[in-house]
Amino acid sequence: MVHTRTRWRRVIAGVAMCAVAGLGLVGCSSGGSSSDDTFKVWLYSDPSQAESQMWQASLKELQKRHPDLTIDFQQKAFQQVRANGAMVLSSSSAPDVLQFNQGTGDTGFLAKNGLIANLDDYAKKYDWASAIPTGGQFVDKYDSKGVMGSGDWYGVADFPIFVTLYYNKTWFEKYGLTAPTTFDQLETDMQTFVDNGVTPLSLAGGEYPGWQLWYELALAKAERSWVDDFILFKGKVDFHGPEMTYGAEKMADWVKRGFISSSATSLKADDAATQFASGKAPILISGSWYSATFQSEVKDFDWGVLPFPGNKLFEGSGGNTLVVPTSSKHKDLAAEFIDITLSPTMQAMLGNLGNVPITGDATGVDDAHAQEIIQVYNQIQDGLAYWPDMSVPGYDPPMVNAFQSLINGTMTPSQVLDAIKAPYEKGAADYR
Repeated sequence: MVHTRTRWRRVIAGVAMCAVAGLGLVGCSSGGSSSDDTFKVWLYSDPSQAESQMWQASLKELQKRHPDLTIDFQQKAFQQVRANGAMVLSSSSAPDVLQFNQGTGDTGFLAKNGLIANLDDYAKKYDWASAIPTGGQFVDKYDSKGVMGSGDWYGVADFPIFVTLYYNKTWFEKYGLTAPTTFDQLETDMQTFVDNGVTPLSLAGGEYPGWQLWYELALAKAERSWVDDFILFKGKVDFHGPEMTYGAEKMADWVKRGFISSSATSLKADDAATQFASGKAPILISGSWYSATFQSEVKDFDWGVLPFPGNKLFEGSGGNTLVVPTSSKHKDLAAEFIDITLSPTMQAMLGNLGNVPITGDATGVDDAHAQEIIQVYNQIQDGLAYWPDMSVPGYDPPMVNAFQSLINGTMTPSQVLDAIKAPYEKGAADYR
């Protein structure tokens, strides 16, 4: 899923990251190659994001441990890395460590094709299995087919990502509403807003949040075995079964009832987040990664965050993985850098900046909103059910298009499910 997912104020060229003061990093650039004695790092998260700041602090710590080391940091764009990753990693210009999208269709593809290093020895050396909860390790391990969840360590996610419900407490108090803890209450609350002329849910149909909502709704009717069949190819999936059908029909019902605006088809993920942050929408169902932005930028109202009401399974996983190319000449340094990011100091920094430590540990985290999103993670981490686009390569665009059509009414729920079935079945054939 952009799995950092799309980032607020994404910096493509990377000038802002290079301007971070006091890190002492050498050779920060947007391209080029480095010599054999240079440690080259590629990251694509927006420099303003918590994980980017934590990674820069980790690089500073690595530099402190190795004062003669030359670090060549390069800021990349997500699509640049995702689209060209395989080609670059098979060339001499590959970095020593890079951020990559998690899941079978991305990190798993690299592992299956021998483009990234097996990290099992480093996982044992640094005891990453103890540092990362079992659920968080799921996107770190891949089998011989490149399917995530078991096998050897090929990456490390040092923060989790998941769908959650943000709500504007001022809007809720205005109409005498309390935080929705059941699905029925959520629908009742949204109906109250509609009855008072307010569209309750800010949704971005022009990007991944459209299918995120569908999958979160489908999970309301799902068991773990269904998730394993769909995401891990353990069995056949009925695209017109009760889970997917409920998700598509309920989403269409929400549009019909005015819970979602039909104009949502033109919105991007950050547009929907901006609507919520500016106080124009009472509810946002989106990624945990927006918590950091709301923590720093929302000043005019109080807000809260909740697990999706009523669910036992939740959309989410470990976040983007840090991987080490097979061609890296500095695998030991790459593993040391990854281990630094998992240290209590760096994980606490991540929490205080508004992201969620992969450990789920709130020790040393002072901000109330930061503690709240960590608490949500700890409530749901055993129920994380991954992301649909983690399953097969290239699954995001057809899902975006299908759910745009659902929102604008040009496709029925049944037609939408047919539209997302074909690319899935084509891709899944490689993993069964």
